Amino acid sequence: MIRLLLLTSWVALMGFAQEALPLKVTVEVDEEVYAYVPPFNGADPFWCRGSTTLVQAGDAVFASGLETIPDAKPLHNVRPILFRRDTTGWKQIWRDEQYRTREPCPMGVFSDNTVLLSANPSLVPDQRSGPARPEVYAFAAAQPNRPPQVLLPQWDGKPEFREHTYRTFSVDRARSEFVLFCNVGTNHSEWAFRAQNGTWHSGQLAWMPRKDPDFAPYKSKFARANYPNVILANKAVHFCGASAHNQWDRVGPDRNPELSGRKSWGNRWRRLIYTTTPDITTKPFAPWLEIDNTFATGGWLFPGDMWLAPDGAVHIVWHRGPIHWKLGHDHFPDIKRITSLEYAVLRDGKISNRKTLVASDDRNGPVRAGMTVRFHPAPDGQLFIVYRMWGKEEGQDINRQQLMQILPAKTFGRSAPIPLKHPLINVFTTTPRAGSALSPVLHLFGHHRDGKRHTARYARVRISD
Repeated sequence: MIRLLLLTSWVALMGFAQEALPLKVTVEVDEEVYAYVPPFNGADPFWCRGSTTLVQAGDAVFASGLETIPDAKPLHNVRPILFRRDTTGWKQIWRDEQYRTREPCPMGVFSDNTVLLSANPSLVPDQRSGPARPEVYAFAAAQPNRPPQVLLPQWDGKPEFREHTYRTFSVDRARSEFVLFCNVGTNHSEWAFRAQNGTWHSGQLAWMPRKDPDFAPYKSKFARANYPNVILANKAVHFCGASAHNQWDRVGPDRNPELSGRKSWGNRWRRLIYTTTPDITTKPFAPWLEIDNTFATGGWLFPGDMWLAPDGAVHIVWHRGPIHWKLGHDHFPDIKRITSLEYAVLRDGKISNRKTLVASDDRNGPVRAGMTVRFHPAPDGQLFIVYRMWGKEEGQDINRQQLMQILPAKTFGRSAPIPLKHPLINVFTTTPRAGSALSPVLHLFGHHRDGKRHTARYARVRISD
């Protein structure tokens, strides 16, 4: 199925542009940044999937990581660390010697090469759970060894933040502004916006109400949107995340209720939702818009990436996963187990274009797209996605990063494998959502596992015709 789709993509492209040539992908750098010990606290260095831990500042790239503290007990058993790569390679330039935390630290960068790191230090590190204080550290890229400036977000009221923030960090590069979203409970997300003059604005983003809270995860009255992608541009905010639901078309309080929940039946992120505001400092967020759901199949979905094009169109890409294999095999054998990458374009708050980019099902072959998919918008106007292919094909293990060009309407673009030495399971890029400038070079930072050894690796990939 994968081969068929890629062949179809090529044929469609040839119909669109007879002169098109195959993509040329050159891996210029492929190296380990650091090794880490899993903290077993419910998070890891790449757990902030909606944000990024990699930014480009001038000719250097910066990556944040986590160091597991040997004698510390979960949940607050890691400390943030920061790395810088220039022409001489990677160097660790900072570690938090004062505080401990649980989650990884999303990053951002301004046009003056101020490097930003979102932290959430625990105020009770020796307790398993308790209050925390969101902070933002500002580093000067030209003087990376200087201590960072600590920026304390100003919130609306006194939110009770803890070690579980599911936070998202987004930067407007041109205006040197950022917005930070932190979840508090299950009703809403707190947000803090820092303007270019240093003033703060804050408020809450209310989640979508649930129809049947008694059957919902944690019996919550609202469906929070986790792992969101967020874009900040001239005070406008675009927000797209996934909400969890126990209920779907064939499972609910009055129909097979014993087949609900994630413990036995897999992921339950079944709805992708979007909202926006034209000015976060003065205008409310729009009503939630559903982008996709998996209520018909019992499967799941997950946010991939979002890109705001120069013409104002919002491009969204996401992963659709199948129903849990045992749930499907034992109870719903008629449901096809399809894995796909989906793509949509929003204009004026409405979906104007949608298509499936890659799809496979269990009957056509075990090679499928991984959960993580990212955009790579190039300076020349081309738009690509990078994702992982894994499984078996003709008895051979398949595990690689793949690049695909995105073309308008129903046409498909060129595709090429990225020949990394060690393919990455979860990957971040120098996304413009975090303030990095558009680049002809694709920067990748992700997780690789070799047996019990976990490493964070970096790759620099050049794309040409």
